[in-house]
Amino acid sequence: FIDNTVVLERKGVAQFRLEVSGVGAHAGNNPEDGRSAIHEIVKKVEDIYALEDKAEGTTVNVGVIGGGTAANAVAESAFCVIDIRFKCEAGYERVARGLQAIAEKSHIDGTRAMLTRRCKFSAMERLPESEALLERVNAIAVKHDFPRLRGKAVGGGSDSAYLTRAGVPVVCALGVKGEFNHTVREYALEASLTERAKLLAALLEEL
Repeated sequence: FIDNTVVLERKGVAQFRLEVSGVGAHAGNNPEDGRSAIHEIVKKVEDIYALEDKAEGTTVNVGVIGGGTAANAVAESAFCVIDIRFKCEAGYERVARGLQAIAEKSHIDGTRAMLTRRCKFSAMERLPESEALLERVNAIAVKHDFPRLRGKAVGGGSDSAYLTRAGVPVVCALGVKGEFNHTVREYALEASLTERAKLLAALLEEL
């Protein structure tokens, strides 16, 4: 982050792959014999987004989708990859149950689906001890003429969540400054490499 913020709280992350099987057919000669997996997955995507609950802090995103072999063939298979972000385990469990129900329901007779969980990171909780740790970090930063850091919550997951689950305070995202991560516009500020390396060295020595 370029605004001298660090992370004290993160959402949990889970990703699922949903695969749909249909019945292939020629789109011109005998389309009535086909059962389009693409048509089915499009209907399921609408159901998936309906699981989102922003007030709860839970969002869903179908970030990858694919299927079929040719424009003149009724698609025999299709898939999508689903990303879930959640603030609480209850939100995750609700969406996971919803995805399974979506997989088990067929909009188009003759299609079937299989849901597979690919990964899951727990949410990184904001601990009171993490707030205290940030104050200690800032005392050292100011002592060495570095700018003060502000803590914030973000939606990106991290394995640092396993530390907070064990009650260990965490100040996360102390690395290089930059913006637009996971996009083609992503960049890092070269000068911040030296700044953050020096700050981390001071923290390791004095904390």
